Amino acid sequence: MDKDTKDLGLFRIRSVGACVRDGYRLYLDRFRKYFRSTWLIAAVYAVLAGLIVTMTTSVLPIRQTLENETLQRYLPLALALLYVAVTIAMLFVMGHRLLKRSDEKPKSAWIPPRYAGSVLLLLLVVVIVTIVLALLTELPAFILLAAGMVSQAGAMRGDPTGMPDYMLWMNIVVFTLAGFIRAYIYLSALFPLYFLYGSVETQERERNELVNSL
Repeated sequence: MDKDTKDLGLFRIRSVGACVRDGYRLYLDRFRKYFRSTWLIAAVYAVLAGLIVTMTTSVLPIRQTLENETLQRYLPLALALLYVAVTIAMLFVMGHRLLKRSDEKPKSAWIPPRYAGSVLLLLLVVVIVTIVLALLTELPAFILLAAGMVSQAGAMRGDPTGMPDYMLWMNIVVFTLAGFIRAYIYLSALFPLYFLYGSVETQERERNELVNSL
């Protein structure tokens, strides 16, 4: 086992910064392997996410045609919750698949409350990194989404949309491609957590050994 592989072993005591650094490093070092194992899951997620986001650009005119006031109010919320549910399911399936094939696995997903500070700090860092990566890689999709919603809002006021007929299919294609990229951005966020679990298990084991030796 070479030095780099040893450095990326799961069961080592790490600081929050080291968990973040080694998590993303492991992800990048083995990305090809992870891609081969998860591309189909990511593709399914991308299609579903692309359709949901495309529907979101049509929420305004859809709401206008609904007679139920309740539905008009909660339709955007329903689409947002559906997107979150699909994303969580995708992360769970992809994470479970990779963990199942890993040589090193945490024994439990439970982290004792005394590590809450470390967990919150790591989550804050990972969320910031994920948002930055998403903004950088999906800027064209965000621009297209904003343009579509502005166009639909104008159409509700009687203005011409100014959008070509093929815009619907372009939205689906662009948002699906963005969803595929987003799947792997989200997946990368699991790796710092993976190392945090390993660090906590190692600390707990050493702590128990010390207590038993007294």
